[in-house]
Amino acid sequence: MKKLVLMLCAAAVAIYGTYSLVSALQKPDEVATGPAVTGGIAIAPPAAFANTTLQARLEERRSMGADSVACRWFVNDAEVGGATTSTLEPGHFKKGDSVRVEATVDGTALVSEPIVIANTPPRITMATAALENGEIAVRISAVDADNDPITYTYEWFKDGTPVAGETGSSINAARFQKGDNVYANVSASDGEATSSPRKSDSIKFGSNAPKITSTPPQTLGEDRSFVYQVKVAQGTGPLKYELVEAPEGMVIDRAGRIEWAVPAHEDRDNAREHKAVVRVTDSQGGWSTQEFKITTSIQAGSAGE
Repeated sequence: MKKLVLMLCAAAVAIYGTYSLVSALQKPDEVATGPAVTGGIAIAPPAAFANTTLQARLEERRSMGADSVACRWFVNDAEVGGATTSTLEPGHFKKGDSVRVEATVDGTALVSEPIVIANTPPRITMATAALENGEIAVRISAVDADNDPITYTYEWFKDGTPVAGETGSSINAARFQKGDNVYANVSASDGEATSSPRKSDSIKFGSNAPKITSTPPQTLGEDRSFVYQVKVAQGTGPLKYELVEAPEGMVIDRAGRIEWAVPAHEDRDNAREHKAVVRVTDSQGGWSTQEFKITTSIQAGSAGE
């Protein structure tokens, strides 16, 4: 009869395999009656990161009849206060920490093999592209669970084809024409691991790009001031006006009105030439520029697009 019972117990172990302690009754105050036994309990998953929830699992189902299980968690050999359940939440450990768990089952203390918390690769959460001062620039947000310093690599594409030699966070918009679709693939590295590439927003150089139709004034005002309202045809959506190049003190407002006062120290009889470049960009990334020159005597020179 005893032999039959032993055979049935062995079969039960083979059938059930490993199981989680979550469903077991947990009594943290239970005291082991014998020496601790290494093995019989393990931490899952064995490859864990700083943002992983750890779980203690029995390696055999030999405790089916037990109604008492108590857990104790240790990080770098120091017991984690208040951690008496079969799980250990993130925040109690970090990259490089050694974690082990002990559990008292049927009066026997079981000790797991320790695991080491692995490095968490960084993750890019946002990559946007925008036209800024003649450049297409990428702005990035990224997270790293280990708070490691992050560096970025960039690969630029035009219509799906890599742009050779361009590895910076921005690229000269003058390289592209109307109809081109430009974006970047960005990867983040913490020195140990690299994230999956993330594609930025695309900049489409619209075929209906804004066209500057106005001409700068040819003379200065009586108070030696320069005022010019930029006028535009075509373009899609709201327009953005900016001065790519301008003499000191020249400004342009959101509606494209340019104002500038000739510096008082510039002699009326000693004409000096100043160059200015205005750019207008629409919501689709289409843009155009206009360059003109201003002399400080009586004329604002010719303009060209």
